[in-house]
Amino acid sequence: MTDWGVREWLEALAYLVAILGGIAAAFMYFQGARKDAISVARKEIARAWTNEGDITSTETRFITLELKDKSGDLIGSLSTNAYDRPLEVYADVGWFSTRLDISELRGRNVVSVATAKVTLTGNNNRLEWRLTGSQGTEILPKQTVLWPSEVGVSH
Repeated sequence: MTDWGVREWLEALAYLVAILGGIAAAFMYFQGARKDAISVARKEIARAWTNEGDITSTETRFITLELKDKSGDLIGSLSTNAYDRPLEVYADVGWFSTRLDISELRGRNVVSVATAKVTLTGNNNRLEWRLTGSQGTEILPKQTVLWPSEVGVSH
């Protein structure tokens, strides 16, 4: 390497610039693809969903999830037949899935009830629901499929 002349150094520098340029272009492409995917997911998820009426399910805990875009935040409520009060939901939309932080306001305290992960499937007309951790399993299904619902939709 110490015997390199100017020509070899310039050639190595040209290869290095080409490699770094390719890496930068790939990074910019994936950054844009991620942003677009999150934007599409945010629009598709902002609606009412339910697992009630799914004839393929044996689930007895039914939920209705309503999400709305409020000034850039995806928030809403979740009702279940296994609990007498609605719960609050905050959605953190990601590239491949969305994390739902489910909580309840008790007095002046916000108490975490559960965390769920949902993924758009089908023709963006179904949400695969999975609770993460053991919190909330007594009132929410561990796994289920949510379908678009007409609950809360104004005509």
